[in-house]
Amino acid sequence: MRMCNTTFLSIKKHIYLPSMKHGQAGVAVILFVVLGLFMFYLLFVTPTERLSLLGLNEEEKNQTQPPQISESTNQIFSREIGYIGKKTGSLLREHELEAMDLAYPPVEEVIWEKGTAVLTANILFKGELSTLIPGDYAFVRVTGRIGDVIGTPVLKIGSNNIAIYSSEILRNQEINLAIDASKISGDALEISCEWHGLAFWKQQKCELLDLEIIKVSYALVNPQDTREVTITRSESQGGSYKLLFSIDSSNNTANLGVSVNGVLVYEEAPFARDEQYFIRGSLSSVDLSEGQNLIDFLVEPGASYALSDITLQTFEKESEESNITFYFNLSNTIYAGARNFTVVFSVEEITEAGGLDVIFNNKGYWFAPSQLVTGDNWLNVKREDLSAGANRVRISSSTGRFRIGTMRMYWE
Repeated sequence: MRMCNTTFLSIKKHIYLPSMKHGQAGVAVILFVVLGLFMFYLLFVTPTERLSLLGLNEEEKNQTQPPQISESTNQIFSREIGYIGKKTGSLLREHELEAMDLAYPPVEEVIWEKGTAVLTANILFKGELSTLIPGDYAFVRVTGRIGDVIGTPVLKIGSNNIAIYSSEILRNQEINLAIDASKISGDALEISCEWHGLAFWKQQKCELLDLEIIKVSYALVNPQDTREVTITRSESQGGSYKLLFSIDSSNNTANLGVSVNGVLVYEEAPFARDEQYFIRGSLSSVDLSEGQNLIDFLVEPGASYALSDITLQTFEKESEESNITFYFNLSNTIYAGARNFTVVFSVEEITEAGGLDVIFNNKGYWFAPSQLVTGDNWLNVKREDLSAGANRVRISSSTGRFRIGTMRMYWE
C-alpha cells in the first residue's frame, strides 16, 4: 500500500508542476503584447497627447481651482494690463444680396422731320419753321446737317421769340442740339435763318437736310431697388463695413446712387468691368445697427445698370496687436521663505476667444480658450521659474483678444 501511494503522489507531482510553468509564461506573453500595443499607439498620437499620456508637459497650464489666499498672504506686485491679443479689424460676417437690374431709360419720339428745308433771309425778312411739342418731356433734340449756304446767315433756334441757340453756319456742318424742357417757353419750337453781314442788299440762304425734332422722355422701368440686411448685435459693435457690387452691363450716361439707411454713400457713373466696385466706411456713419437695415440703389434719368455679386461685409473695430512685458523684483528673503506664488488676474472682456500665454522669465503658463473666464483667473507659479531679484513677465495671445484689468502676484 505504501508503494502504491508513493507512486500515485509521484505521478500527481509530475503532472502539476509543468502546468504552473505554462501559466506563468502565458501572463508574460500577455503583458508583452499589451506593452507593445501601447508603444505602437504612441507612435500615432500628437506630441502634446504623447507627453500628456507619459505624464509630461512642455508648458504649465493654469490650475482649475481658485487659490486659497489667507490673511498671511502678501502681495508682490499689482499691475493694470489693458488689451492683450492679435490685431483686429477682421471680417465679422458677409451678407450676400440678390442681383438687380435698374433702368430709367430714355424714350424718343420724332415729332417733326423734313428731308430738305430751304430758308432764305434778307435784312427785312427771316425764313422760319415752327412746330408744336405736345405732352410731357425731359428735353428736345434737334438733329440734321447744313446743305448749301449763301452769304453769312445765322441759324437760330428759339421758343416764343426767345432765342435758345444762335450760331453762324458752314456747309456740311452737323446739327445735334439738346434743349432742356425748362428752356422752352410754351409748347412751340422755332427754327429760323436770319440775315447777317454787311451786304444788306443781298439775300442769304440756309439749306437744312435730314432735319428731325425729337421729343425725349424717360420711362420708369425700375429706377430704384432696395435690399434689406439684418445686422447682428456683434456686428453692430464692429468698426466698419464694405459694400461690393459688380456692373455686368450699363448705359452710364447718368449716375448710379447707393444709400445706406438714407445716407448717400456712392454717386458715380460706373462702367461694366470684371473687377468689383466697393464702398467702405464706418458703421456709425450710416447708422448700421442691430436689426433691419436698408440699402437703396437708384439710377438717374437716362441710365440703366445690371448689378450682381452684391455683398455687404462687416468688420471688427481696428486695433493693433498688443502684448505687454513688465518686470518685478523679488527679494532674497521672500524668494527663500515663500512656500507658494500665486497670480490672480481679472478678464474684463473677451473680444475674441483664444489662448493666452503668461510667461515668467522663460517659462510659459498657457490658458486654453475654454479655461479663460470673464472675472478672476489664477495660476500657481513654480519657484524654479522665478529668481531672487528682477523677474520678467510677458502676457500675449496670437489667437484671441482680451481686455485684462489688474494682475496681482501673492506669496505665502
